[in-house]
Amino acid sequence: TGEVCLRFHKTDVVKVRPNGDVVLNSNSYYTRTTQLSMNDALQFIGFEVKEQGDVSKGHWLVQGPDRVSVKYVDNAVVIHGTQASHKDRGRLVIEGMKELLKQNQIDDGGPHYAQHRGQAPSGPAYRPQQQQHQGQQSMQQQQQHL
Repeated sequence: TGEVCLRFHKTDVVKVRPNGDVVLNSNSYYTRTTQLSMNDALQFIGFEVKEQGDVSKGHWLVQGPDRVSVKYVDNAVVIHGTQASHKDRGRLVIEGMKELLKQNQIDDGGPHYAQHRGQAPSGPAYRPQQQQHQGQQSMQQQQQHL
């Protein structure tokens, strides 16, 4: 198996390399939906992303099957593939995600992903600077109509 990626919107939130290394990336979208997306894939290899306090602060931990936690860092290898059996991680993630899709427990990551799961508020995730930019665009559009 080559590199396996789970993409949420335009971000590869989980990448499993052929050697079993796992790279996580929120792209600075520290939201419950991003965290849940990561955990959808990680559950099949025994890992979970947990928050420390407010999820939006990005103070996350990655906990493994041995209950040991490491600090979450965007685009860093947070789970190392150190044994031959770790090479199966990509296949396990693919098979598990296919099964979830088949059972309709998740959708294809569209804009209402969180609503379908019933575990996070609806609406798109965005960073504060994008919200401000979007607000400025809306005001400009309204002014053009006047």
